[in-house]
Amino acid sequence: MLQPISANAFRMATKLIDVARAAGVSAASASRALNGGQAVSPELRRRVESAAARLAYRPNVSAQVLASGAKRIAVVSARLIDPVIAGVSESVARALINLGHGATIISAPIDDGAWLRGFVPSGVVFVGLFPAPSQLQPIAGVPWLAVADEPSEIGLCLELGLAGGWELACRYLSTEGHRRIGLLDTSTKVSAAMLSLRLNHEALSLKDIRVEMPDVAPALRQAFELVDRPTALVCSSDAMALAALRYCAIERIAVPQEVSIIGFGDALFARYSYPALSSVRVPTEAISAASAKAILELLLGRSPVPSSPQPRLVIRESSGPVVSRGA
Repeated sequence: MLQPISANAFRMATKLIDVARAAGVSAASASRALNGGQAVSPELRRRVESAAARLAYRPNVSAQVLASGAKRIAVVSARLIDPVIAGVSESVARALINLGHGATIISAPIDDGAWLRGFVPSGVVFVGLFPAPSQLQPIAGVPWLAVADEPSEIGLCLELGLAGGWELACRYLSTEGHRRIGLLDTSTKVSAAMLSLRLNHEALSLKDIRVEMPDVAPALRQAFELVDRPTALVCSSDAMALAALRYCAIERIAVPQEVSIIGFGDALFARYSYPALSSVRVPTEAISAASAKAILELLLGRSPVPSSPQPRLVIRESSGPVVSRGA
């Protein structure tokens, strides 16, 4: 006999046992009926589904994940406003979910561990940042890895590809006759000295240009006032490259005739800027798949071999050979 539904049932979150009682079956039978179990008659399934609909029952996904033995991974992102960071974070979460695990994307300061309130992850993937030892204290004992362009001595780090992308860009610019290249970044994650070692190219003069987003004008003005002004700018993001394009337009510096500009990330807007922006395309899906595989290996107590999928340079209108002012 079906149980009557009390009005009080709607005042709090409906539980599986409430659905079972309303349908006149056991909790185990209700669970099998709602989860597609085969050992359930059509009539019983209909009764359970009808009761669940009337009670507005929503399954507890977290409980299902825990019951299945699946892992709960926190994907902690530095800046979701950055297309590369956002793309990798989303793809890592999707890859983990496709592998049968739970994934939660978190974008919050990690200094005080507040992001962990009410959440106990099985593992953590940091995207776009490499945590300091003090920031790791709240997750002591929890396996973690970072996807970032920073040297790693305390944990596993997979590259986002900034250094490799800049190397591609500089090699291309060298073939186009450029010898003086400015590297635009908000930090020194990939410095001119580090890139010079990778290139092993003594003919190139690389210069770090520290910029403050969104106002890049002071740093660029100083760079272009130099006697040996750069003939090319390689940027650590497409947004920064777009800001450089705007500065050049205002100052009537022809792109790419007087200065070539290359971004990083190949965001959708890169092809719609004027001139269309050359950019380093990041292999988001490959990086994310490697990250998901690596964190699951760590959870199993194994030592994964980090892989760094290679970026690709996409040439558009904002870069080309040196035409004026010499090399």
